[in-house]
Amino acid sequence: MDGWVKLHRKMIEWEWYQNENTKSVFIHLLLMANHKPGKWKGIDVQRGQLITGRQKLAHQLGTTEQRIRTAFSNLQNTNEITIKPTNRFSLITICNYEEYQVCISESNQPSNQQTTSHPTNKQPTDNHKQEEKKEKKVRIKKEVNSDALRLAGNLLANIQKADPGHKGAKVDKWALDIEKLMRIDGRPVSEISAAIDWLPGNFWGTVILSGKKLRDKFPEVVAAMKKPTGRTVSMYDKNLKVLDEFDRSITVLERSDK
Repeated sequence: MDGWVKLHRKMIEWEWYQNENTKSVFIHLLLMANHKPGKWKGIDVQRGQLITGRQKLAHQLGTTEQRIRTAFSNLQNTNEITIKPTNRFSLITICNYEEYQVCISESNQPSNQQTTSHPTNKQPTDNHKQEEKKEKKVRIKKEVNSDALRLAGNLLANIQKADPGHKGAKVDKWALDIEKLMRIDGRPVSEISAAIDWLPGNFWGTVILSGKKLRDKFPEVVAAMKKPTGRTVSMYDKNLKVLDEFDRSITVLERSDK
């Protein structure tokens, strides 16, 4: 096997980068995947795919099948790969392989380049800037789901209601932090939504002015929601009070029936 693959420096920001087992398996899959369509025993194997198995990978990487299984689970959970198993092998597809290994043809470069087309460190080309913007948009689109975007929009709307002069924000960036609050921190959508609705009119509403701040301070916000301050009764206690009153009304009705 010869040739090479691209490995972007942004990989150090990847959520599995510090997980040596998962990182090692994923990089190995990148190296082993087909760089062009082919066949294996009559089976079509497309670019970005490979046929292998846990036992074979464990032998290649000098590890155990259990660690390979754990890495596969992590990579599937974050949509890095898909696996189509059979009783003899697995067909693994690296999601977004084309984004990782996009080819830029030199023939697309203009033939009448001037000396100014060679950038210095202080003068990056427009193409380079556009490439960075494209990569950023792809990363955001990949990581953010619809619930996170909706919650980020609600947060911004509440902030602007309290402060009409508040400048607009890039909701997709806020959504990235809210998505991490859901996926990594394990906070349910309903809890985050309730917290965002609770913020206006409370002290924390003057503090939580971004998706990152919401994630950083979320435990304190939840604690504040459940804790009465002065004469203010928390929504948590209000709900308990309603349930208690309902139980008492049922008891009265049962007694009257007797």
